[in-house]
Amino acid sequence: GYAYMQGATPNTHILPCKPDADGHILGLGVRKGLGNWKIDFLYEYTHTMEEEAKANIYGFNGKYTISQHLIGLTVSYNR
Repeated sequence: GYAYMQGATPNTHILPCKPDADGHILGLGVRKGLGNWKIDFLYEYTHTMEEEAKANIYGFNGKYTISQHLIGLTVSYNR
């Protein structure tokens, strides 16, 4: 799937560990059933546009960009 997200946090409140900017998310998920067992695998890639903080209330002024990869795996059993 694909999603476009808009940054919700103003530049004055962003943190280096979690900059918030407009960006794109691409995801792919696969499920495999084995009897009562189910295995789900997820891969997600997120990339945001550059965000610049000039008057950050925490003092974290600068330019921020996110590029992250997420991998998920779940196993479930149904009786």
